[in-house]
Amino acid sequence: MLQEAKIFDPSDRYLIDRNIIDDIALPVGDVYGDDVFSEYLADFAGIAKVYKPKRIFEVGTRYGYIGICMLLGAHNNPGSPKPEYLGIDDESYHFGSCDRANQNFAKVVPWASAKCIKFNSFYGLPEGIGTFDVCHVDGNHDQHGVLNDATRCWPLLNRGGLMLFDDATEGGPVYQGIMEFLVRFENSPEVVEFQYYPQNLRQHFYLRKQSE
Repeated sequence: MLQEAKIFDPSDRYLIDRNIIDDIALPVGDVYGDDVFSEYLADFAGIAKVYKPKRIFEVGTRYGYIGICMLLGAHNNPGSPKPEYLGIDDESYHFGSCDRANQNFAKVVPWASAKCIKFNSFYGLPEGIGTFDVCHVDGNHDQHGVLNDATRCWPLLNRGGLMLFDDATEGGPVYQGIMEFLVRFENSPEVVEFQYYPQNLRQHFYLRKQSE
């Protein structure tokens, strides 16, 4: 069963010092405006701060900027255990991005257990990776790619956990992949909460698996 819900609100954004990301982004030519930090990255950090995930999984790590922001957001909660992060990337977007991401993790969040491995989710997911409290789907942006990643990640999502989708422009291929994935829950006893979350820069879509 699908239920529309407010999973995240802009008032819960958590601002990351842009110098943290600029320090690792500028050397590879990634230059971002202030709104990327005040909205886009602040949303990911805010979600982690609000929901306090212990384990985060991401499909499409690239250089690790979003993973770092989520780790910093989760770590901001006093007394919370240090969060863990695992990302995969097939490096079709940038060759060597996994090595660069791992260097960035070691530099910026050395206190976290964070790593990215080269892996193509069309062949499945790495064995024995466990379960997660947050899964961010940001890999292949074709409809079939989004459906594949959502289908593979959902069984790994803990009860009460969140699945996040980036670039979910209404009517676009990512959005269509999400809609195709959600069809399976329309007549299911499993309750799935959803929120379409447009922002000035990009559109996100959030799912929350029913808590026990």
